[in-house]
Amino acid sequence: MGRKPSIFISHSSLDKDVVGILKSRIREMTVGSVDIFVSSDGESIPFGSNWLATIEEGLKASEVMFLLITPNSINNMWIAFEAGFGYSKGINVIPICFEVSVSDLKPPLSILQGFDLNSFDSLNNIIVKINDQFHLSCKLDFNQTDFLSLKQANGDNGEHDFFPIIDNVIIDYGRYYRRRGEIDAISEKISAGLVEETKQFFDGKSLVNSIENDQNAFTISLAGIEMYLSGPKNQEAEPDFYSPGIKIDISCFGLKTNLLNSIDYIETVVGLDPIELEIKLKYPYNLITESRDVSAILNNLEGFKRNPENSQEFIYKNMKFKLYNGLSVENKGMRSTIVAQISSNIIDDLYELMDRLLEVGIIYDGHASSPKYSRW
Repeated sequence: MGRKPSIFISHSSLDKDVVGILKSRIREMTVGSVDIFVSSDGESIPFGSNWLATIEEGLKASEVMFLLITPNSINNMWIAFEAGFGYSKGINVIPICFEVSVSDLKPPLSILQGFDLNSFDSLNNIIVKINDQFHLSCKLDFNQTDFLSLKQANGDNGEHDFFPIIDNVIIDYGRYYRRRGEIDAISEKISAGLVEETKQFFDGKSLVNSIENDQNAFTISLAGIEMYLSGPKNQEAEPDFYSPGIKIDISCFGLKTNLLNSIDYIETVVGLDPIELEIKLKYPYNLITESRDVSAILNNLEGFKRNPENSQEFIYKNMKFKLYNGLSVENKGMRSTIVAQISSNIIDDLYELMDRLLEVGIIYDGHASSPKYSRW
């Protein structure tokens, strides 16, 4: 019987719990058909072995090396050394970034084709790579529980885990440009070949994606993001039903990375400035939206002020935002939405804004008998 194919996972010792979960699940999904070498576990390096020599043997035997890049390891020279050794031996070296982004990598790691672990879908990229490398057909069975387990193993205390309260996030260029009477600008962008450029952009980020073409509309699906592109109007289209534009639907899981990828796409491919996003809250979470009440709660809180040019709008640091409640057919009740400006340099402000709105009770659980104001 021939030797089983082998992969090597390089990582910081501080991330051994995360790697332990990955190793266990990869072994389950490959049904033990792939050897997995992890430098921090007693199984890969038995007690009493020559540690460095065993790592070198593990590297030599492997055909794929995954570099787990986290805040703990992004500047780790040992991982760079292992990557260089693997690359020099012709091993397929793939950075997988967790709680950081491939855009944060510096040379020489930045020249490698990696991807972000920002949702359970993106975890399945690991199995895709293994299937491609070893001509296997293992199922893509990573799930949301796996992703949350990784976050917990990484010491995530949930401070920025908004998935319990956020349904999704929408960036809608069609609606925005219709408001401005400039919808032809979007239509012309799409007719100039935007669909193919979009696929090339996400291929370049090593994000598994697919394109569905339905007459003059396209759906592009990838980890954490779905994009809908409606092309120029054809002669048969009913004008009352035609709506050209670009709509980006973003998962709340891995929200920060998904937003950064979306903004990068908007600026790089579409060539338009970021506009605003809509944060849709899950039922039963509601918002206090009356401007008099919101202003009373936010009064004298650091970073907040009312927009002097629009009485329904508020400002947190340099970001404008508005709060809405509307009817929701699917929930048979109210649908609460936060509308905020978006750009790559205010995403941290957006996270802070959500934390603050929760803290002071502007976002509240509708199942409670009444909103709770922690600072009012």
